[in-house]
Amino acid sequence: STGEHLTITEGPFDALPLLIAGLHDVVAVAGTHIEVEAIPTNILRVTIAFDSDTRGKEATDKLQKALARKGINTLLVPPPDDGKGKDWSERYRRYGQEGIASVLAQATARVFEQAPQAPDLPHACAICGADQTVMVEMEFRYTPQGVLYCEEHYALWEQAEGAAESTGQGNDGTMSESA
Repeated sequence: STGEHLTITEGPFDALPLLIAGLHDVVAVAGTHIEVEAIPTNILRVTIAFDSDTRGKEATDKLQKALARKGINTLLVPPPDDGKGKDWSERYRRYGQEGIASVLAQATARVFEQAPQAPDLPHACAICGADQTVMVEMEFRYTPQGVLYCEEHYALWEQAEGAAESTGQGNDGTMSESA
């Protein structure tokens, strides 16, 4: 499997030049916040194309860390600090296709040169250690975060997840043995 890829920009006006240039996997967020949990599980690679200003750099760092926790490989492609514009939209407005051509060529080459790496998924229940390769008669399930549980412990995880959602707290896909 080659995995799926997304390019994320700070807003729709930053996404438009990338779409015009031929990138078809571009999504725009409103500002710099994105719910990483909303990214489909088949996405294995993300190009972060936020602005090159301070806020964009801080958001890029935060998003890169959140994506890494989800097992998603990232490629950082902010507009270069060359005076031609702090974001994709400004560069395109001022210089047209030329303003984004070299950056897009670099981003496209790097995205397709990188072989997507499927996350190493565990093969044993995170609670009891039952190995799915040995205990073939047991059912096992992964959480969206990639944590494996046997059928019994997955049911407990679902209960804990439901409780966390009802109280507005997040769940990282793991639970303690006392749960």
